Amino acid sequence: MVPDHIDSSALGYLLVGVIRGIDSIAKADVDGATLEQTARSAPALIPRADPPHPGG
Repeated sequence: MVPDHIDSSALGYLLVGVIRGIDSIAKADVDGATLEQTARSAPALIPRADPPHPGG
């Protein structure tokens, strides 16, 4: 879940930028391991809401 205060347009641009960046480095013949690590690291850029606390 993304926090309510996050600008959805900015988040969308971030995700498009990550996708385009991965596409660009893939076209530059970067090895598969680097591409995979880049793709696995990308979700860390997305701000997350704190999970709801039980009973509160």
